[in-house]
Amino acid sequence: MSKGAAALITLVLLFVACKSGRPITLSNREVPARSAEKIIERLLARDTLQARYYTAKAGVEIEVADEHKSFKAQVKSVRDSAAWISVVPALGIEVARVLLTDDSLKMLDKLHDQYFVGDTAAAKKRFGMQPSLSLFQQALLGKAIGLDPRRNTASTVRMGSTCSPARRNAASCVQRRT
Repeated sequence: MSKGAAALITLVLLFVACKSGRPITLSNREVPARSAEKIIERLLARDTLQARYYTAKAGVEIEVADEHKSFKAQVKSVRDSAAWISVVPALGIEVARVLLTDDSLKMLDKLHDQYFVGDTAAAKKRFGMQPSLSLFQQALLGKAIGLDPRRNTASTVRMGSTCSPARRNAASCVQRRT
């Protein structure tokens, strides 16, 4: 077979192989509007991951003002029970440990020889935000945050308060400062 025939066969094969199977059709129809309840219902139906135990390693980088800190963390979680976080910087020596349950927070800072043991209300007073096990686990597993499956409504989670769509402008939904 000559070089010209081989090149021609190669070109024909390339053009045939690169052709798409179906042409793309453009549709001008509008997408029907859906209510918020339908969208929430579909999100909750799609949320099928129900891991009882979850373990992960994370690399964390924080930039505050001119400081840049990075560390590794190990996260262990038992659904609706507890979450345990261990913070390990560069050399592999644990410097902090956190245990979060539904109603309490325990923190051990080995670097500064400090600890905190208290309920979530005391943690809010001390740190300015209230820890929530369910919110942490939803974020950890990539679930939709702020959806209440019992009421089938969305809510906006703010510092210290949760506001449903009906009460979003109410005085009780104003961001509380501590």
